[in-house]
Parts: sequence; structure tokens; C-alpha cells
Amino acid sequence: PNLFVLLVGPPAARKGRAMSPALSLLRELGITLASDCSTRAALVTELKSSFSGLETGNNGLVTPHSSLTIFNKELVNLLGYGNRELLGDLCQFYDCEPRWKKKTTTQGTWEITNIWLNLIGAITPRLLRQSCPVELVGGGFLSRCCLIYSEKPGKIVQVPPYKKVGEKWTYIGDLEGENNPEKKAILHDLGAISLLSGEFKIDDSWIEEWCKWYNGVDNDIKAFHD
Repeated sequence: PNLFVLLVGPPAARKGRAMSPALSLLRELGITLASDCSTRAALVTELKSSFSGLETGNNGLVTPHSSLTIFNKELVNLLGYGNRELLGDLCQFYDCEPRWKKKTTTQGTWEITNIWLNLIGAITPRLLRQSCPVELVGGGFLSRCCLIYSEKPGKIVQVPPYKKVGEKWTYIGDLEGENNPEKKAILHDLGAISLLSGEFKIDDSWIEEWCKWYNGVDNDIKAFHD
């Protein structure tokens, strides 16, 4: 499974600060991260260069894939302003196509095998409106995104690694610190998860639960107005 997650809030809402600990974990795990791409062609090049092999099952077969994570604290640098072609490509990348191929007028044919694209980014409401104008909202990109919005920081934390107990400041640790036991535990678990490979297989019990949930979704969603 892959996700497109957008943290949306005004400047100084601490969107980037919320993302920083996760970035340090991803780097330590060796997850393939995109650079701060500024063009559609640059993103396609990054996806192509992420091509690698994934061994599946016990038969020794290797399935090639192109897996990339976009982690961008200033997502407007990637999305641009009303970039219809890029937004259309992102919709196709989200669907993890086994083969993506597109002809261009200046750069020949682009082709990528087994795309897997994960995205987390931060953006302000004003820039989101400029990147995805109202006429493009129905195009599908935002419907594929989890939009997490806040008008302001949840709380003010003057000195993150410390907590005041009575009259004394006590060091409680920083998640990004090398010797933090919680960080070590998280890295251990994420490392084990990242080694999982192969095809997911479903059984009858899963199908039953899925159908019950899927058939009831439309009835449970309450209408809302913009």
C-alpha cells in the first residue's frame, strides 16, 4: 500500500517540524527518497533511476520494480502552479501501474516498470489552491490524498527534549537522538517491516469482512458542504 499525505496549514504551523523525525528514520533505514524535484521530467528520471529487483517467494524469481518516496516540506516546488500534466501523472503513479509508458515531443518515450510511489508533503492552503485550481480538483489528484489540516500548532513546545516538572527542567530525550531507546525500537520494527516482500494473498475471511465494510461505506458517510 502507498499513501499520498498532505499536511496543510498556514506558515509557521510547524508542518515541517512534524515531518522532521520521520525523515531521519527514513534516511537511517535507507529508503529511496526523491530529491526536491522541480519538474515533471525530473520526477520521471528519479522513478526510472530507482529501478531495482525484488525477490519474491521461494522460487527465486525476481520481480523488478521502481519504488520511490517523495518527502517534501515545500510541496509546491514539485506541484508547481496548475500543472495539469504532472497532476495527471501523479494520479497514474498512485495506482501503481505495472507498466507506465508515455511519449513526449522533446524527450522521446518514457517507460517505467512496476511503479510504487509514496508521497508526504507540506503546503499552505493558498499554495494548494494555486497548485490545484478548482477546475483541476475533479481530476482525481486530491481525491487520492489524505489532507491533514490545522489552522495553528496544537501546542507550544519551547524546548522539545525537555519537560518542566514543578520548578525543574527534566531531559526526556529527543526522538532524533542517537541513543533514544524509543528511536531504536522504532527503527528495529520498521527495519523488519521493510524486509517483507512477495505477493499478498487473501482468504475467504478477508473477503467477507471487506465486502461488509465496502457495501456499507456509502451509507455511513455524512454529507458535508464546502
